[in-house]
Amino acid sequence: MSMRSEISGKKRPFAAAKGVALVSMLLASALGAEPPRLVFDVSRDTSNALGSRPYDFATVGDRVLFVAQPEDGVRTLFASDASGTSPEPLLRPECDATWNVANVRVLAVHDGSWALVGIDCPAGEPTPLWRTDGTRSGTARLAELDGWMEGLPRVLPVDDRVYILEGDQELGEEWLTRIALWSSDGTPAGTRQDVALTGLEEAATFGLTRVRDGFVFFRSPTSTYGSMELWFTDATNEGTRSIRRFESEYADGHPVSASSGRALFVLENRWLWSTDGTLEGTIELSNSSPEGPGRVQAGLLARDGRVYFIAKDQRNELWSTDGTQSGTVLEVALPGFSVLDSWRGPLVERLAGALLVAAVSWSDGVRHVMAVDDNDPTRGEAIGELATGPSSDGWLARLGQSVLFSLRTEGGGIALGAA
Repeated sequence: MSMRSEISGKKRPFAAAKGVALVSMLLASALGAEPPRLVFDVSRDTSNALGSRPYDFATVGDRVLFVAQPEDGVRTLFASDASGTSPEPLLRPECDATWNVANVRVLAVHDGSWALVGIDCPAGEPTPLWRTDGTRSGTARLAELDGWMEGLPRVLPVDDRVYILEGDQELGEEWLTRIALWSSDGTPAGTRQDVALTGLEEAATFGLTRVRDGFVFFRSPTSTYGSMELWFTDATNEGTRSIRRFESEYADGHPVSASSGRALFVLENRWLWSTDGTLEGTIELSNSSPEGPGRVQAGLLARDGRVYFIAKDQRNELWSTDGTQSGTVLEVALPGFSVLDSWRGPLVERLAGALLVAAVSWSDGVRHVMAVDDNDPTRGEAIGELATGPSSDGWLARLGQSVLFSLRTEGGGIALGAA
């Protein structure tokens, strides 16, 4: 395996790179990133329309989507522009919200132009799917699924459509005995069911991921606790088949795709695997070399054709891979910090020759947004204190040529900072 570990233009051995002291208090300009600027301060919402810290941020065009829980207790999807316009409510659950379990989730963003939104209702009610471009006029209902959407994500934007793998449970909380794959172009007329296989063994179904010739996903049979099956589909009934069974449960997080046409996933033992959708092309990746990352955190993040992940035993190490052994490299090694992740994967974005990484300090436990030099994985600077929401460790996302992140304000509120 190779690594992106360079100091003064010279390659650094893996073992030596781990022990290099952090160069602190560097100027942000030296890393090619401007100091963060405040673009929207939630703590200054005088109308108290939000009622709680926002979470589930996403960007659509020049709009920022997020979920908050106003004083009436109903979780609501809001939208705001990046200039600080007051948040506008877009979507609230129509199911029995008095249970305080109904939830709005931003499932996926298609080509930066519209988002697919799902509503988790109490068990026994269907799951409505909506689309939004961040405006009320551009928000519309697409379809209803029988499966319960808890345990997200199972949604994948591909080309001009978004694919949706139906969730774990039917009405009445029965395990699925079918495979149901839907897709949508963002219109009600263009939302359809592509795969409908019935009469299968009872199982939880999850983890839809793109490979070169189609998709892979997992089924966890209820009759064999502690095992799961890897499946392939080309979005037709005839092209849907089981690849292999693992005598292991799936780890937290979800599989993601690399530009090589391979999908990456993590088993319960924390080994990283790679597959091209065939039995022969399914290989163990992170346990193949003593110089590799070893066991990994479950959360994986796909960015610009590469997949980012965190070494489990060396939490200060951020790695990336293209799905092959030779294409697995060390990106960040910050002594004194642990790189943060969420159910979406590591909190990482690339900007202007630097990686923006969310990391927590070992000395004081403060969570920072770090700008790390692209040519030196040990050289970085804290450019802002990361704020967290009720269901996440924070948020980083691209918006045009900037990166937005949840920033702690002096008054203790949450703002969207931009770098």
